[in-house]
Amino acid sequence: MVELTVTIALVGILAIPVSGVVMNHLQASLKTDDSIAAANLARYEQELFERRDTKSSWCSVPSSELPPSDPDRPECPKKVKGLNPYVGLPFVVYRINEGQRATDDSTGGLRRISVKVKAIRRQETSGNITALEPLATVVTYLRPGVRFGT
Repeated sequence: MVELTVTIALVGILAIPVSGVVMNHLQASLKTDDSIAAANLARYEQELFERRDTKSSWCSVPSSELPPSDPDRPECPKKVKGLNPYVGLPFVVYRINEGQRATDDSTGGLRRISVKVKAIRRQETSGNITALEPLATVVTYLRPGVRFGT
C-alpha cells in the first residue's frame, strides 16, 4: 500500500510540469493554424484583386461591425456587396487599394494593394466585433497594362 501511495504521489508531482508543456504546445499549435489560415486567405484575396473592382478598397464585413479602434475601419464599406467568400470565418479580410507614386515620378495609375487578415478574438451576440488580432499582411502593386507571366 505504501508503494502505491508513493507511486501516485510521484505521478502527481510529475504531471504538473508536463501538463504545462502540453498546454503550451496546444496553444502554439492553434496560433500556428490561425497564422497559416490567415496567410492563405491573404494570398487568395491577392489572386482575386484583378477580378474585383481594381480601383476601390474592400472588406469582408461592414464597417459598422468593426471596433472603433480598428485603424483599417475607414477602408471598409458601409455595406458589403457582391461575392463575399469570407462569411462565417473567424477572420476579417481587408483589401486596401490606394494610389502610389512611382519611384521615377511617372504617372500611369500605379496602385498599392494591401491585403490584411485579422482574427476575430471577441464578438458580441449582435455581431459587432470587439477585438481583432492582426495575423497576415500581403502587399502587391498593380499598374494598368503591365502583366507578369503568360
